[in-house]
Amino acid sequence: MPDIKEGEVSISHVWYELYGKLIKNKTGETDKDKLNKMVDELYPLGKLDFRMHI
Repeated sequence: MPDIKEGEVSISHVWYELYGKLIKNKTGETDKDKLNKMVDELYPLGKLDFRMHI
Protein backbone atom coordinates (compact mmCIF):
# COMPACT_ATOMS: atom_id res chain seq x y z
CA MET A 1 0.00 0.00 0.00
CA PRO A 2 2.58 2.56 -1.07
CA ASP A 3 0.09 5.37 -1.76
CA ILE A 4 -1.37 5.58 1.75
CA LYS A 5 -0.12 8.58 3.69
CA GLU A 6 0.15 9.23 7.41
CA GLY A 7 -3.13 10.67 8.59
CA GLU A 8 -5.17 8.77 6.00
CA VAL A 9 -8.56 7.82 7.43
CA SER A 10 -10.32 6.04 4.56
CA ILE A 11 -9.19 2.54 5.58
CA SER A 12 -9.99 3.24 9.23
CA HIS A 13 -13.42 4.58 8.30
CA VAL A 14 -14.27 1.50 6.22
CA TRP A 15 -12.95 -0.77 9.00
CA TYR A 16 -15.20 0.82 11.64
CA GLU A 17 -18.22 0.82 9.33
CA LEU A 18 -17.79 -2.84 8.38
CA TYR A 19 -17.10 -4.25 11.82
CA GLY A 20 -19.54 -1.86 13.48
CA LYS A 21 -22.32 -3.30 11.32
CA LEU A 22 -21.26 -6.85 12.17
CA ILE A 23 -21.32 -6.08 15.89
CA LYS A 24 -24.63 -4.21 15.55
CA ASN A 25 -26.19 -7.26 13.89
CA LYS A 26 -24.93 -9.55 16.67
CA THR A 27 -25.68 -7.33 19.67
CA GLY A 28 -28.37 -4.89 18.55
CA GLU A 29 -26.26 -1.97 19.83
CA THR A 30 -26.96 1.27 17.93
CA ASP A 31 -24.80 3.83 19.76
CA LYS A 32 -21.94 4.72 17.38
CA ASP A 33 -19.44 5.47 20.17
CA LYS A 34 -20.13 2.15 21.87
CA LEU A 35 -19.87 0.31 18.57
CA ASN A 36 -16.52 1.97 17.81
CA LYS A 37 -15.24 1.00 21.25
CA MET A 38 -16.32 -2.60 20.68
CA VAL A 39 -14.57 -2.59 17.29
CA ASP A 40 -11.39 -1.35 18.99
CA GLU A 41 -11.60 -4.17 21.52
CA LEU A 42 -12.66 -7.03 19.24
CA TYR A 43 -11.10 -6.10 15.89
CA PRO A 44 -8.12 -3.77 16.44
CA LEU A 45 -6.74 -2.09 13.33
CA GLY A 46 -3.13 -2.91 14.12
CA LYS A 47 -0.78 -2.11 11.26
CA LEU A 48 -3.60 -0.76 9.08
CA ASP A 49 -4.16 2.23 11.39
CA PHE A 50 -2.81 5.33 9.64
CA ARG A 51 -4.71 7.86 11.74
CA MET A 52 -2.73 10.60 13.45
CA HIS A 53 -2.63 10.09 17.21
CA ILE A 54 -2.14 12.97 19.62
